[in-house]
Amino acid sequence: MIKNKIIKEIPILILSSIIVYTWIIIMSTNYYPTIKHKIGLCLFIVISILYFLKFKYGIISTGMFLILASLNIVAIFPKMISTSYFVKIGEFELSIPPLQLKSILLLIIFFICTGNYLKEIYSTCRQNRKLKQ
Repeated sequence: MIKNKIIKEIPILILSSIIVYTWIIIMSTNYYPTIKHKIGLCLFIVISILYFLKFKYGIISTGMFLILASLNIVAIFPKMISTSYFVKIGEFELSIPPLQLKSILLLIIFFICTGNYLKEIYSTCRQNRKLKQ
């Protein structure tokens, strides 16, 4: 039982070490925090509090936070390196939103560690919705 909870906490532990590292780099070098760094830190503090209050909401908010980080809306690394791909169809050129590949890797790790728990949450919510109808 404790082993399962530790596995679910791996993504937040990795995320917290990355954010601490990022802010140590920002404070000790000539990097300046952007608004994305500040928003990321504030959201991470809220997520950390949620882990202690309601574990389920902490897990869900961590996933949403990693999606925001993957879409380059919040920054969790000192250097923001984003990748964008373009597809040209006739005269139109379509592009995907800029993505942070390191954050996508963290999102994949998150789904590996918490996938079964997220399925349980979803099935429980679905059963409760059916009972209410």
